[in-house]
Amino acid sequence: MILLDNTVLSNFALIRHPEFIHQAFVEEIGTTEQVFRELERGIQIGRLPKNDWTWLQQLQLTDAKKFNFVA
Repeated sequence: MILLDNTVLSNFALIRHPEFIHQAFVEEIGTTEQVFRELERGIQIGRLPKNDWTWLQQLQLTDAKKFNFVA
């Protein structure tokens, strides 16, 4: 699975085409709940436009997964 950070999500949100991310990968893509909350905060304060992210998987990282996630 490819995990996306808030920079990637925000950039595609700004051009109002988050579906381009979805179309670019054959692999599963997603983000963490923490990153998605950061994106939502940008929308709430008016820095990012609202887009449809229903297709984006949100993963909850447990402490064990957080440790393995660090590369």
